[in-house]
Amino acid sequence: MTLTKVYQELFAVSRETASRDLAELTEKGIFENSGSKVAGSFFKLK
Repeated sequence: MTLTKVYQELFAVSRETASRDLAELTEKGIFENSGSKVAGSFFKLK
Protein backbone atom coordinates (compact mmCIF):
# COMPACT_ATOMS: atom_id res chain seq x y z
CA MET A 1 0.00 0.00 0.00
CA THR A 2 1.39 3.39 -0.95
CA LEU A 3 1.88 6.25 1.49
CA THR A 4 -0.65 8.26 -0.48
CA LYS A 5 -3.25 5.53 -0.05
CA VAL A 6 -2.49 5.18 3.67
CA TYR A 7 -2.74 8.97 4.06
CA GLN A 8 -6.08 8.95 2.21
CA GLU A 9 -7.51 6.32 4.53
CA LEU A 10 -6.15 7.83 7.75
CA PHE A 11 -7.42 11.33 7.02
CA ALA A 12 -10.44 10.51 4.79
CA VAL A 13 -9.24 12.73 1.94
CA SER A 14 -9.12 12.37 -1.83
CA ARG A 15 -6.06 11.12 -3.70
CA GLU A 16 -5.44 14.65 -4.98
CA THR A 17 -5.53 16.12 -1.46
CA ALA A 18 -3.25 13.40 -0.11
CA SER A 19 -0.74 13.99 -2.93
CA ARG A 20 -0.85 17.75 -2.41
CA ASP A 21 -0.42 17.42 1.37
CA LEU A 22 2.50 15.00 1.02
CA ALA A 23 4.18 17.31 -1.50
CA GLU A 24 3.78 20.22 0.92
CA LEU A 25 5.21 18.18 3.81
CA THR A 26 8.16 17.28 1.59
CA GLU A 27 8.73 20.94 0.68
CA LYS A 28 8.71 21.85 4.38
CA GLY A 29 11.37 19.23 5.04
CA ILE A 30 9.21 16.93 7.16
CA PHE A 31 9.36 14.08 4.65
CA GLU A 32 12.11 13.15 2.24
CA ASN A 33 11.04 11.66 -1.09
CA SER A 34 12.95 8.78 -2.64
CA GLY A 35 13.24 10.94 -5.75
CA SER A 36 11.38 8.42 -7.90
CA LYS A 37 8.26 9.52 -9.74
CA VAL A 38 7.04 5.99 -10.41
CA ALA A 39 4.78 3.66 -8.47
CA GLY A 40 6.66 2.27 -5.52
CA SER A 41 8.45 5.49 -4.63
CA PHE A 42 8.58 6.17 -0.92
CA PHE A 43 8.86 8.91 1.67
CA LYS A 44 10.73 8.85 4.95
CA LEU A 45 10.59 11.13 7.96
CA LYS A 46 13.59 13.41 8.25
